Amino acid sequence: MHVALVDPSEFSPPYDAALARGLAAAGHRVTLLGEAGGVLAGEPGLDHVGHFYRPLATPLGRRLAGKAARLAKGALHGLDLWRLPARLRALEVEVIHLQWAPLPLLDQAFLRRLRRVAPVVFTAHDTVPYNGAEPWLMAAGARRLIAAADAVVCHTEQGRRRLLRQGVPAHRLHVVPHGLIGRRLDADPVPADRIRLLQFGQIKPYKGIDVLLEALGRLAPAERARLRVGIVGKPHCDPAPLVARAKALGLDDCLTFAFGFVPEARVDALFADTDALLFPYRDIEASGVLMQAVAAGLPVVASRIGAFAELLAHGREGLLVPAGDPASLAAALRRLIGAPERLAAMRSEMRRLRDRFPDWAAIGQQTTTVYASARANRAGGRLAGATTPGPQRRSTGAT
Repeated sequence: MHVALVDPSEFSPPYDAALARGLAAAGHRVTLLGEAGGVLAGEPGLDHVGHFYRPLATPLGRRLAGKAARLAKGALHGLDLWRLPARLRALEVEVIHLQWAPLPLLDQAFLRRLRRVAPVVFTAHDTVPYNGAEPWLMAAGARRLIAAADAVVCHTEQGRRRLLRQGVPAHRLHVVPHGLIGRRLDADPVPADRIRLLQFGQIKPYKGIDVLLEALGRLAPAERARLRVGIVGKPHCDPAPLVARAKALGLDDCLTFAFGFVPEARVDALFADTDALLFPYRDIEASGVLMQAVAAGLPVVASRIGAFAELLAHGREGLLVPAGDPASLAAALRRLIGAPERLAAMRSEMRRLRDRFPDWAAIGQQTTTVYASARANRAGGRLAGATTPGPQRRSTGAT
């Protein structure tokens, strides 16, 4: 089967590349239609077509910034969507798998044209669109797109329940696990005089960095002196209030910010200098950074939501706390400070969890079932029992 993976802005390049390889292992031909000059353009073994935003990849286009760049990208997105059905017909694709919808009001309007080419599958990486951070009109567009797809993929049982409540029919809804990404790290971190904690990834409001700051502010100076906390990633919101709040709380003794994109080549070194990863998220479905933590065998301190609640056991692979609760997060940090030797045991449990995960070839096979369902739904048929729970999932009853 010829599958078109569509991620216009390449929001999740590691996931896209891994899924493409998993589908290829399952016997499919895969073409990724992404951003011209995007990070996946030179990915070895990946058939990448830079269909979107080609003028922005030129020297003149790269000079645009801020509002001008956003306006140009929005206009080009509509034009590129208009051109997309002809491109897909020329490629003779048999399934169209949308990964993200950058402008859902516009994207959903073109869905009918795409469905005339081939069945459309949509992966709802965020079952609460934009984790509640975007205007309601954008979220409404995302919900309409999800409702119109021939099949919908989510990554957790929490996501399945949410989508059912949003009206997605059960026979079009599939749970396929988010596989591991990043490199496997087996060497233990070199011991340090402080516990090294890292919050890594794109900086957005739902990530709960403000919750982390308030939790650190609740610790005594002597407790903070036992920690070294890094917040590393590219901001997608104004970071100035976070920096100002950290200063007001007097966190200079334990906290550093490093704003900016982190190349993949630097991630391994960053993780190797880390004892545990922090995820004080307000809301999440599945997390690519969590999958990196599992692959690296690093324990976590995380909110008890989404994939964290379904995959991890409190006190085993990490510590889980209620979302948005600085007091509980501070208590979890005190637990590590009081017994840092627990980190080694949690690291061993995370590696055991890693060894139980399905590989991307198995995920490719599960996704093949979704494609069969989408083709049947488009033809007017219906497959019963289409939900495919991931074999590695362990429910803690805490969602």
